[in-house]
Amino acid sequence: MSTHDDHRPEETRDVALSPDDARFVARMAEAFTPPEPTPADRARFRSRLDERLVRSERARAWRWLAPAALALGAALVVTLRAPVDESSHDAPALAATPSDAIETDPEQQILLAFVSEDDSRDEDSLPEDYQAIASLMY
Repeated sequence: MSTHDDHRPEETRDVALSPDDARFVARMAEAFTPPEPTPADRARFRSRLDERLVRSERARAWRWLAPAALALGAALVVTLRAPVDESSHDAPALAATPSDAIETDPEQQILLAFVSEDDSRDEDSLPEDYQAIASLMY
């Protein structure tokens, strides 16, 4: 038995085996040594190995390609199914228009009063029910 085949711990490698132990180890090694593969077995093993390697490469590509394609599809669906608001094209023109020139109904004026950052608004301009709520809060 050569030293590279000896799987004993370092401390016991220098201890010589008895002839009976050496024969027992040799028989065990022979009994558990796999038979030499035939050329057909080696070719079959190699072809299966190559198939698995190719399959894992394809799986690796799909691992990032599938989520990217799904995200792209979802973005396209959202973009194409979103309603087109024709008034959004007029937004820059409305922003440049003086506030006096914009006609709004009373409900819009109330909403604009709440949204605007002007702190000088008069509480009397609020509807009666809002005035009642405001009087409870302040």
